[in-house]
Amino acid sequence: MVQEADNEGSIDIKKILYKLLGYWYYFFISVFLCVSAGYFYTKTISPQYEVSTSILIPENKELLNPEDLLGLASLKSESKVENEIGLLKTYSIVDQTIRSLPFNIAYFQKKIFRDTELYQSAPFDVEMDAKHLQATGIDYTIQILNSSEYILKTHPAKTDLYSFEQDSIVQEDLILPAFEKKYSFGEVVEKDGFKFVLKKNKRFEKECLLSEYSFKFFTTNALVNAYRNFTINRDAKSSILTLTIRGQSPRKCSDFLNRLSSVYLSKGTEQKAKVADATINFINSQLLDIVDSLDFSEKNLQDFRTNNSAIEMDFQTQQSIKGMDDLEKQKAEISAKNRYYLYLQDYLKKSSNIDDIIAPSSMGIADPLLGSLIMELSKLYAEKAEMKFNSKKGNPMLDAIEQKIAETKSTLSENIVNILNASKMSMEDIDKRLKDMSSKLSDLPTTQRKLLTYERKSKLNGDLYTFLLQKRSESQIAKASNIPENQVIDRAVVINSKMVSPKKMINLAVSFLLGLLIPSLIIYLADFFGEKIYVAEDVERSVKLPFLGYVVHNENQNDVAFSEPHSVIAESFRGIRTNCEFIGKGVDNKVILITSTVSGEGKTFFSLNIAIGFALYEKKTLLLCYDLRKPVVYEDIDTEQKMGLSSYLSGKVKLEEIVQSTKYENLSVILPGVIPPNPTELLASKRTTELFEILKQQYDTIIIDTPPIGVLSDALLLVKFSDVNIFLARHNYTNKRLFVSVVEDLQKKELSNFHVVLNDMDIRKNLYRYGYSYKYGYGYGYGYGKYGKYGAYGKQKRRTGILDNLSRFLGADSIKED
Repeated sequence: MVQEADNEGSIDIKKILYKLLGYWYYFFISVFLCVSAGYFYTKTISPQYEVSTSILIPENKELLNPEDLLGLASLKSESKVENEIGLLKTYSIVDQTIRSLPFNIAYFQKKIFRDTELYQSAPFDVEMDAKHLQATGIDYTIQILNSSEYILKTHPAKTDLYSFEQDSIVQEDLILPAFEKKYSFGEVVEKDGFKFVLKKNKRFEKECLLSEYSFKFFTTNALVNAYRNFTINRDAKSSILTLTIRGQSPRKCSDFLNRLSSVYLSKGTEQKAKVADATINFINSQLLDIVDSLDFSEKNLQDFRTNNSAIEMDFQTQQSIKGMDDLEKQKAEISAKNRYYLYLQDYLKKSSNIDDIIAPSSMGIADPLLGSLIMELSKLYAEKAEMKFNSKKGNPMLDAIEQKIAETKSTLSENIVNILNASKMSMEDIDKRLKDMSSKLSDLPTTQRKLLTYERKSKLNGDLYTFLLQKRSESQIAKASNIPENQVIDRAVVINSKMVSPKKMINLAVSFLLGLLIPSLIIYLADFFGEKIYVAEDVERSVKLPFLGYVVHNENQNDVAFSEPHSVIAESFRGIRTNCEFIGKGVDNKVILITSTVSGEGKTFFSLNIAIGFALYEKKTLLLCYDLRKPVVYEDIDTEQKMGLSSYLSGKVKLEEIVQSTKYENLSVILPGVIPPNPTELLASKRTTELFEILKQQYDTIIIDTPPIGVLSDALLLVKFSDVNIFLARHNYTNKRLFVSVVEDLQKKELSNFHVVLNDMDIRKNLYRYGYSYKYGYGYGYGYGKYGKYGAYGKQKRRTGILDNLSRFLGADSIKED
């Protein structure tokens, strides 16, 4: 099809379609096979259903938010939707979900084309022994014989032995041999690789008899990795997340998504409750120390007031006392915060996780660096926990996370030390200011100074006690109002599931198009890489020789120009005859030379019929066979093999003795005669020149049938006597490279007046698989032989390349041309 482009690069679509339509039966077979394969693929593949659920992630905080009271806002960084998406996909969330569902055992019913999963609908239940090692991932086939018996089968397989009690693989890559045995329902099935009991349930019916089922054990890790492939899509205009998963059982998928949503929501409330409890416990432990000091200071103050009369303070003294009270309050807050810093410092040294750490904001500490470090440490611990599930010991990525955790802890510890140092400086400054104020009050009477001291101590303990009570109340309120911040909008339900695979119509459509594409591609490749001449464009694009015409394929008699005068092939010879008349215009006695690149291209057939064509045109015509190396007998024209051209050129006979009349009016023939030992010398002799001088005077048209010019040089010796030279190429037989090489050699020798004729074109079916059995030898690879009834037409034996073999496998050797 590469030749369907004209000089301007445009493509002749009509020609391409005609070419492809000629191979309609191959397209029919290809489409039939591809559509059948698509149909069986659709029947054999298990249906995949898609189930979805929606979760709302609020982005705008309410005024009274429990997370703000607990200080979780800084930890979660405003609960960004991206963080929630990452949390939903974590191993720990999916692992907790899988462990709460009965997914470790899957049941299937065996059918003709595929196995169908029976989620919570199998007619029996498998009760496995969790303490016994179980072979996972293999099929346990169950053939139910009757209401009380069944046959258990397993095939040889490589498996892992898994301990459900320890939740770990005990032995890997175990080769489990084939097993088959009859059991009764309720009987213990025990072997090295499994131990379980099959029990009938209420779904067991008569239809189950003689049916085959199977079941599999799955490890928790395998299930988690399989179910983590669910997708999360965020609505472009809101913070709604849509969770979607695909599977064979829509009910199973629905249960997974609903349980995943529940675990995800409860995970948030559990974390907040844990933080709240830790905060309350910490504050209670601090209050125990403060209460004793507060009671003691208040008792001393009360006793002093009781033992002394009322003391009046002037305005200036009262202002100084108020300033000291403010400093004492600041000192109390700093003291409470220092207690938290010391707690945090001790927590980092002793604890190996950060699950129940108290957030800084819960103690009124708004340090962004401290909060970000704690949040970063929390993320690293979460990554570490997830990676432990998915990797083995020695994983370099796990070591990298451990290194990051150590570095973050070190940075956090340094930050705490810096904060404590800053707090110490603040406390020293406050103490200095209090001392200065106390010195100003040194002039007061002793009684007033003692009262002031008692009040300061009581005030300090009271402020610290009040601060802690306030924070404890806030934590208790947050714990009491602890509800999921996020909410499920649409639960996953079976009725809303949709089948997404296989898509029958799409599969059939793709199969249909593939059935059209495959033969088209093969035809194109065969045409593009083919080394044979197929159409006239191949000749015109290869060499600069004028195209004289083409001869259609013939399977009937050899003399078709005479025996089938109204046929298409006879018409093609008449067209070539007319073109020869036009080319040789002005020449009364024309000599037409017929040659080709190699044998088997139909020179003898073409020479006979073109000669008959001129004879029917009432031209006195002579068919001169100059192929001295291979005698030919034209059976259709009733000739005899007697003294021929070789004898005349050798001077043994006269001309009239070798000219034979035929049954066709106006047509005579000269056969090669006996094979001479020196054919080339005879062709180059003076007798050849004299022969043509005589024949031109006796005949209107002389047709010379010569040996192939690509094999022998005989034809070159005769070109000087010819007026029209016809170079014959055979469709799907003549090699392009050899053809071009021979033509270029002729052009270098400045031999002109050559015209190309394309032979053996089958315009009805465009199937080009007919050949010749014309073999040459005689010292040049040109051997002796005998033409069959149809001359060069017969069963051909030729060497073929890969693409030719591919084309013949399809039933045709080339691209066709209408």
